[in-house]
Amino acid sequence: MMGRVASLPALILLVVLGVVSSAGAIAPPLDPASAQEAETLAQPEALQGTATEQPSHSGLTAANFNLPLGVLRIGDRHAAMPDWRLIAFSDLPVLAESGTWGAVSWQRGDAIADVLTVGDLQGGFDVHLLTVAAIADQLGVYASKGRDGGIRAIPLDKFGLLNYQTLSSLVRAAPALLSLKVSDSRLVKDLIAIVDPTFVATNGTLGELIKQQPKYGEISLSYLDLDNYTIGELPGIEIAPIQNFSQWESAKLTEVPLLENLSLWTLPGKIGVQGEIAIATVQEADEGALEVVFSAPEAAPGQARSLRWRVGQFQVGGLGMGDLTTVNQGLERLGTVIYNPSFKVVPHRVSRDEIQLVAYFRTCRQSGEGTAADCSPYGIGPIPFMLVKPGEAVFLGQQAFGAIPYSPTPEPPALAPDEPSRVSQAIEALADNPGPVGLVAFSSTLALALVWGLCKVNPAQLFTLLAQVTRVLRPIQKHSSTRSRPNPKGQKKA
Repeated sequence: MMGRVASLPALILLVVLGVVSSAGAIAPPLDPASAQEAETLAQPEALQGTATEQPSHSGLTAANFNLPLGVLRIGDRHAAMPDWRLIAFSDLPVLAESGTWGAVSWQRGDAIADVLTVGDLQGGFDVHLLTVAAIADQLGVYASKGRDGGIRAIPLDKFGLLNYQTLSSLVRAAPALLSLKVSDSRLVKDLIAIVDPTFVATNGTLGELIKQQPKYGEISLSYLDLDNYTIGELPGIEIAPIQNFSQWESAKLTEVPLLENLSLWTLPGKIGVQGEIAIATVQEADEGALEVVFSAPEAAPGQARSLRWRVGQFQVGGLGMGDLTTVNQGLERLGTVIYNPSFKVVPHRVSRDEIQLVAYFRTCRQSGEGTAADCSPYGIGPIPFMLVKPGEAVFLGQQAFGAIPYSPTPEPPALAPDEPSRVSQAIEALADNPGPVGLVAFSSTLALALVWGLCKVNPAQLFTLLAQVTRVLRPIQKHSSTRSRPNPKGQKKA
C-alpha cells in the first residue's frame, strides 16, 4: 500500500497535466524578467506619464530653448553644447511648469534663481564657498575702489541673507566686525535703538558691546530697512564665505549680491566636459511609443554601446541618508547628469522630428555637522535646455551609460487564504492515518483543492500547490514507512 502512496504525487501530477492539456497548453514558468514584463503594475500616481508622442502640458516651443550654444570637440567628433561662459542662473529659461518637490514649490514662469537656495547647490556648483568680493571681481565690480565705491556701494537689501543674521551671528561670520567702533556705525546704532531707545553709543567696539550686553547680540538685522544701508557700513562681510553666515542653506540665490549674474563656468563646482559624444536617433518602442536612442562610439570592435531614454521613465535617485532622499518615493526622471551634479538632463518630449531635452535641479541640505549633503532626487523643473534633431551629435557626461531605468519588482503570486488550509488538511489526514483511511481522506481533500485550482485557471498557482504537496509529503511518507516496518528480532519497541 505504501508503495502506491509513494507514487501518488507523480500519478496526481500526470492526471492534472492531462486534464489541463485537454483544455490548452501550459505556459512554462516565467523567469523574473519575463514575469516583470507580463505583470501590469500600478505605478504611484505622481509617477505616471505617457511615453507616446504627445505635446507637453507646458507647450514648449523652439522659442523656449534659447541658451547660447558653442561646440565641444572630443577626438574626431564634435557636438553642440550650451556656451557656459555666457550663461548665468539669470540666463536660464524660466520654469516651464508649476510644481512641488518636497518642501520646494514654484509657479510656471518663475526664475530658477528665485527658487533654488545656496544649500541646494552644495555637492554641485558649491556656491557657498564664494565670497561677495570674489563674485564682484568676476563681474568687474571690484572691491578696491575705496570705502564708498565698488561693491561697498551695493545696498544691503541686495544681500538678503543678512535678514537671517543677528549681531552675534554677523560677527561670527565676519570677525573683522568685532573691532568696528559702535559710535562710527550708523547701522549698529539704528538697530539697537529699535529695541532700546535709551541706548547711547560709546567709543567701544562692537565686540566689547556684545560681550557686555549679550542681549544686544540677539537683535536681528531684519528689524531694519536694509535698503537704507550699504555693504561698506559692515566692513568685512564682503570677504566672508557665504557658508559663514547663519542659515546660509536657506538663502535664495537672489539673496546673495550678484550671484545670479555670475557665469556658471566660473563657479567653484566646475562644468564638466568629459564624457561621450553620441548620435541621437528616434525609434519606435512597444505600443507605438517613441524613445531616444544615443549611440556612442565603439569601445572595442563589435562593442557598440547604446542608451535608450523614454519620456515618463523613472530611475532611483537621491544622495545621502536623510529625509530628502525619499522625496517622490526616491525616484527621478530617467536621464543623466552631464555637466554638473546640481542638475540633470532628461527627455521632455520626443517626436520623429525633434527631441526636447530639459533640466531638473535637486534640493540639498546638510544632514549633520561635517557630513555630506543630503540631496533629493532631481525634480525641480522642467527648464528648457536643448533641442536636438534626430541624427545630430549630443554630448553625454561620464555617467550617462550607467543610468538604469527604475523597474518595480513584482510581488510573487500569493496563495489564496484557503489554499494552505486545504493542503494542510490533506497532509494531516495522511500523517495521522497512514493506512487506507488516511489515503482516502488525503485523496479526496487534495482532489477538491486541485479542482478548485483548475477552476481558477491559474497554472502558476496550481504548480505552487503541487510543489508544496510533494515537498511536505516526502518526509511524511518516509516516516510512515518507518513506522510500518516490522521491528528486528529481539528489539524492543521504544
